[in-house]
Amino acid sequence: MTRKIFSFALLAFLFLTCKTTDTATKPVETTKKGGFTIGKLEWVIDQVEPSFWAKPLKISNKMFISFSLEYKGNFDLDLVENIVIDSPNDYYTIEGDDIQKVIEVDKDTINCKRLPCGKGEGRVGLGEWVITITLKDGKKIVKTPIINGFQNMELDKKASTKYIVPEAKFKNEISALALPKIKSVSRDEDSIEIFFSISDSRVKNGYFWFDVPGEKLYRDAGSMVDGKGKPVNGCRKFSVDGSTCRYILRRDADNAEWFDKATACCFVVSEVNRVVDPWNERIRSISSMIKIE
Repeated sequence: MTRKIFSFALLAFLFLTCKTTDTATKPVETTKKGGFTIGKLEWVIDQVEPSFWAKPLKISNKMFISFSLEYKGNFDLDLVENIVIDSPNDYYTIEGDDIQKVIEVDKDTINCKRLPCGKGEGRVGLGEWVITITLKDGKKIVKTPIINGFQNMELDKKASTKYIVPEAKFKNEISALALPKIKSVSRDEDSIEIFFSISDSRVKNGYFWFDVPGEKLYRDAGSMVDGKGKPVNGCRKFSVDGSTCRYILRRDADNAEWFDKATACCFVVSEVNRVVDPWNERIRSISSMIKIE
């Protein structure tokens, strides 16, 4: 087991990203605590290409997990004494000043983004995770999500712990989605053209994040395929056999505010088509961040 106590050195690894939005109703799971109500916990596992980061990491991890906890009412991080996350592979303690630095509270969610998992290139232990938020009044919020990997994947409780890793080498390991590749990016006055490739038949969707300096969230250009897997939204070809594909983002009313400001982009692939099943995106891989020139 790898023990990780959060310090300022780890904060550079926790980047904010846009999450898919949808009007679908999500299942309700609530716990009342004082002036707020805690709801459902969402999670996602990311494999991240090391050159994605603006500055090189001091660790070699590629595997990360993020959590988003719904709440209603008045919640403030000043109420929190510490957060402990116990997984089959890692143990995290977030306390003191690091709480404000690692955890962010939005208007309806408490977010913990990209916790590095495992040693070396990393591995995410599957099974029950225990997340305990201890408040300063002594009350505790406990969530026990089952991190079960790919959609519809069932875990055998009698078997040894399984792990999602960059590339499986042993029977108890499952390969993460292959990292997608951006081959070239170019722009003119009214469009950004990107050539890319995907080499993993498990990929069901893909989308680009655009980096706009000064904004804490990446701009999401939208899904590249529709509910039937056909290219849409500027995608000229979407294939998972490693062949070269093409995408064009054209200036329009939806992106006019940030189109000229975007300086870089990365490519995200998922094992779930978020057009059909927006709340079950669990496994993703993220390419290098490439400059737009």
